[in-house]
Amino acid sequence: SIILLAITILISLGIAGGLIRWITVPIRQLDSAAQNIARGDLNVELEIPGKDEIGSLSESFNKMAYSLRQTTDKLEQKNAALEKTAASLAKQKA
Repeated sequence: SIILLAITILISLGIAGGLIRWITVPIRQLDSAAQNIARGDLNVELEIPGKDEIGSLSESFNKMAYSLRQTTDKLEQKNAALEKTAASLAKQKA
């Protein structure tokens, strides 16, 4: 009876440990990716498969990162065009 209880406890601990890893590993990946974005690295893409909430969050995160990249690219292009216009105007005044 005590041996059966010990085996049950060990199996329960193994299952609990697996569940904890199943939940925390993707969350740590999301946290790391969010920190990279915060540092300005917009070339972040998560590969967390699944149709659960964490998979959905990962997909939304990837869409957000893509949108930030697109917006940054557009701003850089507009800035380059403005710099070109400013240089052209400066030449005309000279």
